Amino acid sequence: MRLTEHVYMTSGVPYGTNSNTYAIRTGDSLILIDSGYSAYQWGKMRRVLSDWRLSGLSVTHLFLTHVHFDHAGNAHLAQDLGAAICTSAADGESLRLGNENTLKDLTMAFPDPFVPCKPDRILKPGDILDFDGLRLEVIEGRGHSAGALIFLAHVDGKRILFTGDCITVGPDDAKDNVLVDLAWCGGPDADVEEYGKTLRRLAELDADLLAPGHYHPYYGDTRPLFSQAIRLFEERYHS
Repeated sequence: MRLTEHVYMTSGVPYGTNSNTYAIRTGDSLILIDSGYSAYQWGKMRRVLSDWRLSGLSVTHLFLTHVHFDHAGNAHLAQDLGAAICTSAADGESLRLGNENTLKDLTMAFPDPFVPCKPDRILKPGDILDFDGLRLEVIEGRGHSAGALIFLAHVDGKRILFTGDCITVGPDDAKDNVLVDLAWCGGPDADVEEYGKTLRRLAELDADLLAPGHYHPYYGDTRPLFSQAIRLFEERYHS
């Protein structure tokens, strides 16, 4: 699925897979946002790139929103292609060790094991990375996991938020509206209060397109989505 001229959704509900992954073309190469999990999903991602005639391009970087297995389990395969694995310090350690913070014990429905790998670059909030036609800002995203990151991409005249599992967007029954849902905060390194801070931070950001880790992308001003999420957060955790 092509989201903008140079941005592609390479797995997710439209492709019959658990999580969303994305590719951004930068000149004659690609960067990936999240890697998914399982050989099945990786094969789907590769076929999508082939369908868009992108499979001949080198993959230079993989940016991980967080290292839960369904978003980072195929990181080792991207690394085998020559991609530099980019993540936070906290999540980088979990990825290297393959510890409980990857939620690897929840992979019963998948035939593939979680394969740890060593990150190549440690990111921190405030970092800005420039590529051909792309500027990528790194934003603090803690809460769902200890090292979660948000990426704000400036590309094709758009501001795209890659948010991992921060929120999801779904239909509002038979109305022309959407409803958001919150991230699961039951993991071993989750922090509910930090998650609330992340939602408030994102509600202040001006973006044109939401590219979440599950379910549906959203075109339009993203701030009302996070305002809705904050209200839901207050009802769920502080009422």
